[in-house]
Amino acid sequence: MPKNRASKRTHRRSGATIAAIPHHEAGRRTPQKVGYTQEGHRRFIRRIFGFFLVILGIATVASHEVVHLANIQWLPTSGMQDLLTGYPMGGLLVLAGVLVLSKRR
Repeated sequence: MPKNRASKRTHRRSGATIAAIPHHEAGRRTPQKVGYTQEGHRRFIRRIFGFFLVILGIATVASHEVVHLANIQWLPTSGMQDLLTGYPMGGLLVLAGVLVLSKRR
């Protein structure tokens, strides 16, 4: 069985010296450990906040629908109740969540 030569060869185009690599290790790369960056953490928190706003908006619209179907009044006036738990507030929350999610930086 021939021995593994550790002789140095030169690259035919660049002329740089390269060490002989055994054929069974030639295609393997060692995985690099990925570190968490502060920007990645901010992006993660922003995504969580965006999804929270979207879910809160959907819940607001759903509760508004339930209030109208059951004819429940839990705030002093019907107008205040429609404004705080109505479609405009739910729509604004969903829109704010989508804007936060769509922001690239």
